[in-house]
Amino acid sequence: MTTKRYATRRGVIVPHLVRAMAIVGLAGLIGVGHSMMRDKPIRLVAQHGTNYLDQRDDNIAAQRDRLGDYDAGAIPGMTPEQLLDAPVIPGMITLGEAHELFEQGALFLDARSDSAFAEGHIEGAVWMPASEVLMRAEELFAFDPGMPVVIYCTGGTCDASHNVQRRLEQYGPDLGLVFTDIRILGLGYEEWKRAGLPTSEGMVGGDG
Repeated sequence: MTTKRYATRRGVIVPHLVRAMAIVGLAGLIGVGHSMMRDKPIRLVAQHGTNYLDQRDDNIAAQRDRLGDYDAGAIPGMTPEQLLDAPVIPGMITLGEAHELFEQGALFLDARSDSAFAEGHIEGAVWMPASEVLMRAEELFAFDPGMPVVIYCTGGTCDASHNVQRRLEQYGPDLGLVFTDIRILGLGYEEWKRAGLPTSEGMVGGDG
C-alpha cells in the first residue's frame, strides 16, 4: 500500500517538477536573449588630450587610430565655415557632406531623445531612436529604400546613431525595409545648428 501511494504521489509530483524546470529554463533563455538584444552604447570613461578614450582597452594607440583626426576639444571653437569640414571619426561623414546629401533630398533620422528632438532638429528629420525602430518603422515605408539615409545624434563618440543603424539592419529585412545607403553624421545637431543649416522645432504630427 505504501509503495503504491508513493508511486502515485511520484506520478503527480514529477510532471510538475519537469514543468517548473522548463519554465525556469525558458525564462533564462529569454533573459539571455534580451541582454544580447539590448543596445550596448560605448561607455567612454576617460579623456586623453582632446580625444575620449576607453580605459577598458589597453591599446591606446589603436584607439587613437580609430578616432583619426577627430578632435572633440577643437569643435566648440570652430567657426560655421570650419565646422563644415571639421574632421570626424573614420567611417562617418562630415557636416559638409551631410549638408550636400540634405540638399539632394536624403532621409535624416534623429537618434536622440524625444525632448531633444522637440527642442530642435534637422529640418525634415524623422525621430527614430533605437528603442523606437520597431514601433515606428512604418513611418519609413514612405521613403525610397535606395535613397541615402543619414543618422545623427550628438556627434563624436555618441553611439546612439550606430544603435539605430544596427536595429535597421537587424530588423529591416524581416519588415521588408532595407536601406542600401546608410551614413552616420560625425558631428551632432548642435554643430549643424551652429553652422546655420536648416532646422525645425516640435514633434512632427504632434507626437510626444
